[in-house]
Amino acid sequence: MGHKPKVLLLHSEISPYRLPLFEELSKHFDLHVYFCKPKSKGRLWGASTEGCSFKNKVLKSISVGPLIINYLLPFELVFYNYQVYIIDDDPRLTLSKMSIFLMAKLLRKSIIIWSGVTEDGYYGKTKNFVSKCLFAPVRRFTYQHVDAFLAYG
Repeated sequence: MGHKPKVLLLHSEISPYRLPLFEELSKHFDLHVYFCKPKSKGRLWGASTEGCSFKNKVLKSISVGPLIINYLLPFELVFYNYQVYIIDDDPRLTLSKMSIFLMAKLLRKSIIIWSGVTEDGYYGKTKNFVSKCLFAPVRRFTYQHVDAFLAYG
């Protein structure tokens, strides 16, 4: 097969049930999966990509309130030239989402929002300051300027 498009997929955490999907995608694309953290505290599964053949990296992060801050992500984006960016629409990733969004727009690359979010979920139920001043405006802005949406469910 010829040239495979280079794709960055930003995902919140290592989820064992998603790893087969990433494996399949890597057969068709030069897929690089960046996980924003290994796993959330409430998850009972292990957090490992051992044995996976797709390219992946767990980004260094700190948590501030509900936000996961991947402080080295902007540097990662500068050194790799991806053709397509697929972004998990988890509100905890808002700052990482904005980093990727800005880089993709600057480089005129395609952006896909990958979302299972509904108004009954986190965005709809959270009415605190962070949601009103950060999550909701960023979500509205990015939704208006992405190239495609991918929904799972």
